[in-house]
Formats: sequence, C-alpha cells, structure tokens
Amino acid sequence: MKRSIIIILIFITLIICSRELSGGTLAINKLLNIALKNNPNLNSLKSEYLSKEKEVRPASFPPDPVVSFSLMNVPVDTFSFDRTPMSSKQIAVQQMIPWPVKLALRGSIASMVADVQKDMYLTTKEKLLLEVRLKYYEIVKLTRKIGIEKEKLEQVTLFEKIAQTKYKVGKGLQQDILKAKVNKAQVEMKLIVLKTQNESMIDELTRLLGIESIDPLGLEFSYDKLSNPSYAEILNKARNSFPGVKLVKSQYERSKKELTLAKWNLFPDLVFGAAYSIRDNNLSDGGVDFYTLSFGLVVPLYFPFKQAPLIQAKSRMREASRLSVKDMDDHITTQVKVHYKLYKQSEEVIKLLEESILPEAKLSLDSSLQSYQVDKVDFLNVLQSLITLYNYYYEMEEAQVELYRHNAHLMYYAGGENEK
Repeated sequence: MKRSIIIILIFITLIICSRELSGGTLAINKLLNIALKNNPNLNSLKSEYLSKEKEVRPASFPPDPVVSFSLMNVPVDTFSFDRTPMSSKQIAVQQMIPWPVKLALRGSIASMVADVQKDMYLTTKEKLLLEVRLKYYEIVKLTRKIGIEKEKLEQVTLFEKIAQTKYKVGKGLQQDILKAKVNKAQVEMKLIVLKTQNESMIDELTRLLGIESIDPLGLEFSYDKLSNPSYAEILNKARNSFPGVKLVKSQYERSKKELTLAKWNLFPDLVFGAAYSIRDNNLSDGGVDFYTLSFGLVVPLYFPFKQAPLIQAKSRMREASRLSVKDMDDHITTQVKVHYKLYKQSEEVIKLLEESILPEAKLSLDSSLQSYQVDKVDFLNVLQSLITLYNYYYEMEEAQVELYRHNAHLMYYAGGENEK
C-alpha cells in the first residue's frame, strides 16, 4: 500500500467535506405566495370576513314592516259586507322601530364583528407564513444533514478500505476494520432516520401550501446575512402591528359596544301602524271607508329574567376582553424577549464555530493525518478526528437554521417588518 496515495484520497474527501452544498432553488417567497393562494383554512377565513363585511349595513336597518289583509266583522250566517256598518276589508301595515341609538349600536357592532373576523384572518395569515417558514427551514436543515451524512458515509467507506488494505499487508489491526464498519452502520442508520423525517416534513409543508406535492429536490436555502434587529424596535412594532394585538383590541371594543346595547335594550321599542278599511257601498251611510293609525311600545316586561342577566354577561365579557388585551401584551413582550435572546445566541454560536471550532477541528484532523503518515497515531485517532469535524458541521447547520427560525418568529410578531 502506498501511504501517499492514501493521504491524497483523504485530502480529496476533505475537499468534498468543506465544499458548499448546492442544488436547485425554490425561493421561500414563492412558497409563501403558494400558501397564501391555496391554503384552504386561510381562504375559508377570508370568505368569512368578507361575508361579515356584507352584514354591516343590514344590521343598522329596522325590521321589515308587517303587511296584513283582514276581513273585519263579517256575519257568519251570510258572509255579507252590506249587512252591518262595521263590516269591511282591511289592509294594514305595521312597523317596529327600535329605540333611538339601538340601530346605530347594532350597525357599529356588526362593523366590529367584521373587523374581528378580518383580524382573525390576518392573524391566521401571519401564523401560516410563520409555519411555512419553519417547515421550510426544517426541510433545508434535514436535506443538508442528509448531504453531510452521505459525504461522511463516503469517507468512512474509504477509511474502511484503508483499514482492510493495511490489515492485508500486515500493518493494520482487525479492530480498525470493525470500528470503521460500526461507524459506517451508524451513518447508514442516521440516513434512514433523516430521510424519513424529511419526507414527513415535506408532507406537512405540502399540507400548509394546499397543494398535492412539491419537488424536494427544488428546495435549497441560502444562508444570507441577516440584519441585526433592534430589540426595542421589534417590540414596538409587535405591540402596534401584530395582528393578534389588533384582534384582542377589536374584541374588547366590540364587547364594550355590546354592553352598551344590552343596557339600551331596557328601553322599549316603538311600533307604528296604519290601516285602511274598505266598506260596502250599499250600506245605509254610503259605505264610507275608514283609516286607522296606531302607536305602541314593546315593553321589556321580563327584564329581570332577560335584559338584566344579559347585561351581567356582557359586563363579564368586557372584563374578560380587557384582560385578554393585557395578557396579549405580556405574551408578546415575553416571546419577543425570548426569541431575540435565542437569535443573538445563535449568532454567537455560528461565530464561534466559524472562527474557532471548525478551523481548529480541521487543523486537528490535518495533524492526525500527518502523524498517521509517520505512524505516530493509530487509525482510530484519525477516524475520530474526522467524525468530530463532521459533528461540528452538523452543529453549524443546526445553529444556522436556529438563527433563521428565531428571526422568523421575530418577523411574525413584528408583522413581517424584519424580513429582508
């Protein structure tokens, strides 16, 4: 066996190890647009809020009038309209007008219901975009890990051949061959797990996109430099732009209006009526027609059992909505703080890996290879150095995806303002 040839082969694999993973590109923005267009749940919520907007104007109109036709005071023996002066054919119309302010309140509440439904749609929309980003980053991470494991498998296979060659010429140990085989089996097992996880994640992404399938080979992610977001700026945008904040505030405003309307329901509604009675011309008085005007009130007679409990319920709903606003503010503050800290942590980990750990791991492997060339270290030491280097590549992929995951959460709470 020519040791120089072995060293050359090892360095060739190191070049493969250090190369940038490449592939086709399916931009994240394209995936987001597909999700916004095809996701069934999002489209359902959009239809709901558009339908609620159509209900705003009708809510401010009074009930439809009641038109009736009556036969008045007709004798049962002859059914004649010229026998008694009070017999007539009557046409009547009746209109109920809610107490002033009620209609305006109902229209305002209907408008707020539409706003709440729209905010729910926008909140779901931002949540969908976040989920698509997270699934996408996870697929990218798994895809790149699969690439790393495949390259590791090639190198471990090469090391196995080296160990076998040295053993055949009496310069190696059978233990080296077995160790290489064990590492090879571990890598193959890891590949099976990663491929299964990747397929499952692609299925989940496909569901979010609302399409039948996507080409996983077209998924590739470029780890571009991210902007350095300011914590105070993100928190301020989150408190003002996050759809979830608008949603709970809209629900609070609606609950206040509903409480006001519940109190106004203690006041009676007005009922106006008009009727025209047509009499027979053969009557002794010439059959002069009659007209009737009426006015009434819908009295809330059972208010202790109807309106009063409703007022209590709406009052509690208002308090619950007020507390939801405060809880949402606390939730956003906590989440932004957590994800910002983890974002900065990921930056530090990546910097440490790039500037210190990976270069030192490569130097350690180079040193082991040189020592192995002059029989100063054994085969297992070189193999362990190689596996250690790959593990750090693994950690780099984890750290890069974590950086983008936490950035995605910050974008989510800030209403997408951090996206570059």
